[in-house]
Amino acid sequence: MAEIESKTNENEDEVLEEIPSWFPLDVAGIIYPNARRYGWCTTYRFAFIMKEEVDPVILKQALKDISPRFPSFFVKIKAGLFWYYLERADDLDIVEEEDYYPCRYIETTETTKPAIRVLYYKNRISIETFHSVADGGGALVFNKTLVARYLELKKGIKITITPDIADINEKPKKYEMEDSFRANYKKMKGLTRKEETAYCYKAPLIKNYYKIIHGLIPAEDIKAAAKARGMTITEFLMVTYLYAFYKNAPGKVNKPIKISIPASLRARFGSRTLRNFSLFANIGFNPEGRTDITFEEIFEMVKGKMEHSLSTEELHKMLCINVRDAQNPILRFIPNALKKPVMQFIFDHAGENKFTSGMTNLGVQKMPPEMYEHIDRMECLLGSSPTKHLLCAMISYNNIVNISFTSASKKTDVQKTFFRVLSENGVRVRIECNCKEDE
Repeated sequence: MAEIESKTNENEDEVLEEIPSWFPLDVAGIIYPNARRYGWCTTYRFAFIMKEEVDPVILKQALKDISPRFPSFFVKIKAGLFWYYLERADDLDIVEEEDYYPCRYIETTETTKPAIRVLYYKNRISIETFHSVADGGGALVFNKTLVARYLELKKGIKITITPDIADINEKPKKYEMEDSFRANYKKMKGLTRKEETAYCYKAPLIKNYYKIIHGLIPAEDIKAAAKARGMTITEFLMVTYLYAFYKNAPGKVNKPIKISIPASLRARFGSRTLRNFSLFANIGFNPEGRTDITFEEIFEMVKGKMEHSLSTEELHKMLCINVRDAQNPILRFIPNALKKPVMQFIFDHAGENKFTSGMTNLGVQKMPPEMYEHIDRMECLLGSSPTKHLLCAMISYNNIVNISFTSASKKTDVQKTFFRVLSENGVRVRIECNCKEDE
């Protein structure tokens, strides 16, 4: 394919001399304020399990120290007549001891606080983010910088600056505030969102309940199991997840079982934005009523789909569709009060019903050597969804892959099958859960 010319970061050294009091949502962030329901918004968590108990006083000071460096994170959502937008929120009283389930609702409008939350409990530091603020790639820079500053204050050490840890003595950069979707948009003809509706996994949901199951796995085990089957690690885990849904379907399935796989666009388009810049591809297979499909057959059915769907060319088409739709003059100038139900319908019926579940892989996380001896492991959790009753996220640190399932149901059939298949392929799995088995 022809190389796609990136338009981002043309002035990489330009600093942001004056922090704007408000700025527009990026293209990906537009949907989330409109998709909110009573008691629910799209929230995710990164957690750092430290080797010592967390000092909340130092954590609050660390947050205060890094806040001028991250203006795009200290924002709240405001409703204009036609669109939501981001407004600066300088209230830093967002550090609190954790006493509830993860990824609960974040108040984003009627508040003085930013749409993020910093929690501590014993030796865990957790940062929860409303998705309009940033995606996982941007949030990791903020989170690692916060933990780095915390360790500098607590241990009296100097942490090495890396691409994932910002220098808090510098001013924010203009490129960090960029809407890289719009920066890389070009008009293209014949683009469509048309996609087949996916099989829906159903589970009895419980109000104010959030089940988390962690599978802690040696990285070498996953590598060996994937290699033995002639797959990449991502292919192996995705096929395992598809197989688990297929084996636990209550009857014949005549719709495609699809997993939504995200991809960061930063490296592909030369962007270093700290806001949203990722897209999703829905990959799977249609059983067409068959009940005898094997693991190997599923792999053959999806083989190559991931490479095609997550190619730069296909992702650029998707980017252009999203920007095109965000710029639709009809949607742009419908008042917010009328637009919200329309956007919720689009979120549910043109987005969420096109996949069975999401599987986010944040990859291998590296830290400066000064931080390794103080951090035991990392976690990533995806908040619940009105229609997706089971979600999966994974993150690797210090040769341990942490695969985390989140659900508002006690049902664990898919999770059990997933980890059983890994075990049958020689993968050692240590399970941790926040709920008792008989709850």
